[in-house]
Amino acid sequence: MEFGEVILNQEGLSVRERELAILAVASAYETPFIKYAHSRVALASGLENDQIEQACTGQSPDRITDAEAAVYGLSLELALTRTILEEGSWKRYEKVLGKEKCLRVAHVSGLYMYNASFLRLANLQAPA
Repeated sequence: MEFGEVILNQEGLSVRERELAILAVASAYETPFIKYAHSRVALASGLENDQIEQACTGQSPDRITDAEAAVYGLSLELALTRTILEEGSWKRYEKVLGKEKCLRVAHVSGLYMYNASFLRLANLQAPA
């Protein structure tokens, strides 16, 4: 199995949580193609258009669970922060998600930060 597939298909994250993590990174890295592709997957996972729009603009979506909000927040913070995550942030996310799930979110976020770097280099835009 391909490396990215292993990360995306790991147990312990719902499809909605995974897509919220990806959209958080896409909002931080300004990657139109990731926003385009994963907005469609997020819609299929049960997120609504207004929630997806909020996620794509760096806002925690309305009407999501506490765990989904923590996944989004952790992913966004990892994407925006280029230093060590503050202890208070870590404790807040760990309290809601647990250590293992936080690490799963970091795997997905890291994969999409990596992907976003190449997409920005190639200037890959969303289809018109």
